Amino acid sequence: MTNWTKDPKQVEMFRERSEAVGMSRRDFMRILGAAAAGSTVLTAVGGLSTPEIASAAGAPPVPDAEQVLRSPYNTEPSSHDFNKDLYCGGETELFAGLTRFDPNNNTVPYVADRWETKAKGQIYTFYLHKGVKWTNGDPVTAHDFEWSFKRQLDPATQAPYAAFLFDLQNGEAFNTKKPGITRDNVGVKALDDYTLQMTLESPRGYFPILMAYYSALPAHRPSVEKWGDKWTEAEHIVTNGPWKLTSWEHNKQMIFERYDAFMLKPKPRLRKRISRIIAGEAALPAYEANEMDRFGSGETVPLAEVKRLKADPKLSKEMHIFSLTGTFYLAPAYSQKPFDVRGVRLALAHAIDRDAIVKSVLQGIGQPAYTFVPPDSPGYLDPKKYSWVHELTAYNPKLAMAQLAGTPYEGGKNWPKVTLSFRSDELAGVPGQVAQAIQAMVKENLNLSIDLEGLEGRVFRGRMWEHKIQLNYVRWYMDYPDPNDNLFLVWYSSRTGGSRHEYKDAEFDKMVDQAAAAPTWDQRMALYAKAEQRMLEDGAAVYVYYPFGVRLYKPWVQGMPMNSAGLPAEDWNIYPGVPNVLYIADAPGRPKLS
Repeated sequence: MTNWTKDPKQVEMFRERSEAVGMSRRDFMRILGAAAAGSTVLTAVGGLSTPEIASAAGAPPVPDAEQVLRSPYNTEPSSHDFNKDLYCGGETELFAGLTRFDPNNNTVPYVADRWETKAKGQIYTFYLHKGVKWTNGDPVTAHDFEWSFKRQLDPATQAPYAAFLFDLQNGEAFNTKKPGITRDNVGVKALDDYTLQMTLESPRGYFPILMAYYSALPAHRPSVEKWGDKWTEAEHIVTNGPWKLTSWEHNKQMIFERYDAFMLKPKPRLRKRISRIIAGEAALPAYEANEMDRFGSGETVPLAEVKRLKADPKLSKEMHIFSLTGTFYLAPAYSQKPFDVRGVRLALAHAIDRDAIVKSVLQGIGQPAYTFVPPDSPGYLDPKKYSWVHELTAYNPKLAMAQLAGTPYEGGKNWPKVTLSFRSDELAGVPGQVAQAIQAMVKENLNLSIDLEGLEGRVFRGRMWEHKIQLNYVRWYMDYPDPNDNLFLVWYSSRTGGSRHEYKDAEFDKMVDQAAAAPTWDQRMALYAKAEQRMLEDGAAVYVYYPFGVRLYKPWVQGMPMNSAGLPAEDWNIYPGVPNVLYIADAPGRPKLS
């Protein structure tokens, strides 16, 4: 099958699928890594991926009885029923889907040993691994997945993300109550106990990726039918993944124990996980009091704490810094003064001291950005290699003011009212702190006064897509490791679903299209580089920094999964498998738990 990531229509359909269910980009789209790299896994291996095998080496583990990890939960889950509600906040590793993600975000077999495609990717047949059982001993069959997917699409279920499965033939028609369409018309059918066939509305090369996501996890039909919405309470729950929920004291604590009959790999080395439900501000003190073995489940260490942790001789050694594979940047509105003038946009690029922002505001937890693709992704444009990057983006106050010559704002005068808008509800206020630094730099270097406007995420996104923000400070977490993700999804103006920003250039769009279709990797990268150079020459964006995150782990927590770049594969976005490969080693200070 042709690599679907080179087909703009398929990429657009995949984007629409994610946006239809309201999922964050960080948590959904960057899972396209394997597909973008041109590798599609169709046969099962059933074992650990190379990065997971490598991570298994380390300090000697303690006896099995002491393999207990204490890790916080930030909020009380509403349930563990992902088949009904993606946003339930529960534990994903209680369940196993047809496919899963490895530390490189590759899609690999899981409950399905393998899959095949027909009709150019419109028909998928998944062959399930025989012998996989639910925790009550029932066999896991193709019928479980057929029923679960139809349950999700059933309008009576009121699943908030039912659109996730609209790729299935008649899935949307069933969900929206189109006359004459019933659950029997939906394109998913168990041909026998271990063969599941899915017919799609049209060819979808990305479909196996969807099957690895949380919303494709199954539910246990007899339990749902007997207990209703209470079926995931500890006394009722039946699951098919590597973990069992054995205790749930609401608003206090959950206990997960290894499901020893789970036959798929990776099989957990930990025996038990104790998850206290602790609000974010209380989790770090609990970690420092040695009540937790890990800090950062679903979060990173607050930036305000980083300086103190770095200065602590003990805690500094427990910090895990990892890339969030994204970029924060400024996008000026072409239709609003003063940014309708190219010289102003170029001046802005030279007025921002990115090194100072990373050092002073971010405490070194990040890296200055001059181009879009971050250093840990293919297609990164190293300023040391590309001289034009330095020429177009380097911090240079004199050059910044010189760009205003011949404009209505020459000498830093006659400025209109300017407002910089940013999301105020993420990363513990860090975007606001960076915005304040930008505000001061622009005032000092361009004599331009800027007002700051912090917006809630939903309002911010709506105004951004409506092109109603004058100066936008925003971030982009990469969906998949390929420049097409950044340049096509963010800056390409010919998309049917509209564009994220106002920048519009037919020649740029042409270059991006040519790059997507180029026959070799080198040719593609060269075209993407030219496209990015063109947009920076027009001042379409000012890239500020590449964000990093921080987690804390006690020295006895070992086995951190690593990706092929040698970076920790933290469960920050799509890869959820961290608890399945960690183990407890003997180390000074380790509490003896059983």
